[in-house]
Amino acid sequence: MSGVRLRGAPAVPWLSAFPELNVRTYVKYGGKPGVWFFSLDAGNALAVAIARVWFHLPYFRARMSCDGRDGYIYYRSGRTHRRAPSAVLKCRYRPSNEVFYPQPGTLEYFLTERYCLYASGGNGRLICVEIHHPPGRCNWRKLSSLEIAWRERREWPSLHECLFSILRKDRTW
Repeated sequence: MSGVRLRGAPAVPWLSAFPELNVRTYVKYGGKPGVWFFSLDAGNALAVAIARVWFHLPYFRARMSCDGRDGYIYYRSGRTHRRAPSAVLKCRYRPSNEVFYPQPGTLEYFLTERYCLYASGGNGRLICVEIHHPPGRCNWRKLSSLEIAWRERREWPSLHECLFSILRKDRTW
């Protein structure tokens, strides 16, 4: 990620750019499209702490690297967060076409044009955080190698249980 900052605040070099890996799904609430994150790993401990406290996001500290060489991107992530389930990803990929701007109605547009994220704020509250970013630039990537080692966290409820818990609350969002 790069250029990460609060709206109206300047980007801070040691806080505004860091590698990130996330597992997410695409949702709509009240007709507003957004993302729901199951987990996010980041290579910046301060960014992780801020996102966990202010936005109630499931961020975890990780040792990460993203290096370009020989026309490929080598991406590595290993979770280092205390008392968190282990998670490791290693992959190698390369662009397979030119950069383009997705058009409304396409899959690429659906996957990139999200302007809010949803999170559970505790006490059954649903939090919606507005996101500002320039229109998505895309290019498809060809994956050459992939290794994933993920230990499931047993105390996580299923997505169905999460949504049922949120929707059954007698609250107006």
